[in-house]
Amino acid sequence: MAQHDVPMAGRVYRVGSMLGNRVTLFRGGEPVAVGKITWGGVRFGMMDPELQDIERELALGFGLRAQAIATAVVAGVY
Repeated sequence: MAQHDVPMAGRVYRVGSMLGNRVTLFRGGEPVAVGKITWGGVRFGMMDPELQDIERELALGFGLRAQAIATAVVAGVY
C-alpha cells in the first residue's frame, strides 16, 4: 500500500494531489470526493453517497493535512 492509500470499509482509497487548493479522493481511478481547501477545512462539491456519513471527518482531516503541507513548504522541508 502506497503512502497516499487509505484503507476503509474493505476498500482502498487514494488521496490525489492537493495542489491548487483542490483535493480529490479516488477509489480505483474514479473520483469519489472532490473538494476545495478553505480556511476552515475542505468544502466538498462532490461526495459519493457511500462516504456522506463521514463527510465532516474527511473535511477536517484533509484540512489538517493541507495545513501540515503548507507549514512544511514555509519551513522549506517539502
